[in-house]
Amino acid sequence: MIDPNVRNPRGLSSEAPRSPEPTGDPLIDEVRQLKYEFAAQFEHDLDRMFEHLRQRQEQTEREQPGRVAQPSAPRPRTDAPAA
Repeated sequence: MIDPNVRNPRGLSSEAPRSPEPTGDPLIDEVRQLKYEFAAQFEHDLDRMFEHLRQRQEQTEREQPGRVAQPSAPRPRTDAPAA
């Protein structure tokens, strides 16, 4: 039996997350529900979600080169004092 008062090594509750409560804002409710459903596919395991998204990004890079944004070069600071 899992004790809901015991926290796992990462400091997260062992209690399964519940579906989000409605806020009254349809857009916020929809986004929260989609986030919950996505996380539920991976049993709310962040490592599994991250690995899935990393694999999807790699697949997209292979299938559609140039579609995935690449980091840009750092911009020069405009607030730095002139030398």
